[in-house]
Parts: sequence; C-alpha cells; structure tokens
Amino acid sequence: TAKPLYLRQFYIAREQRRKHYGKSAFQALLEYLGTDTIDLDVLPWNEAGVAFWKSLGFSEQYVTMRFKKR
Repeated sequence: TAKPLYLRQFYIAREQRRKHYGKSAFQALLEYLGTDTIDLDVLPWNEAGVAFWKSLGFSEQYVTMRFKKR
C-alpha cells in the first residue's frame, strides 16, 4: 500500500541472467501491480545490478551512508 511501491527482492538465477528474463519479469510485475513507479535499493558494489536497473530506466535518488566504529 506504500506509495511509491518498494521492491525488496528481485532475483534471477545466475545461470539464467543476460537472457532478458529479468526485464520481462519486471515489466510483468509492473503490469500486475498496476503501477508506473517503484523504489528499490541496490548495493553500490553491485555494478551489474546498478547497470541492470539503470537499463530499465531507474535513476539514483539518494545515497544512504552508514558509519560504524570498529
């Protein structure tokens, strides 16, 4: 019920990646949910993930940072 919706998990099995299943699944999810806006988080070290989501039209909205004393 949150607006915009927040996507917590989206996983394509490693051996099935780069076959356009992710793009097709995401488009089907948008249609199923009846929305045109979704937020999600991608870890900055996940360059392939960042590139995937950007290829679908996502843009960076903010940077979250954390300090943890060692």
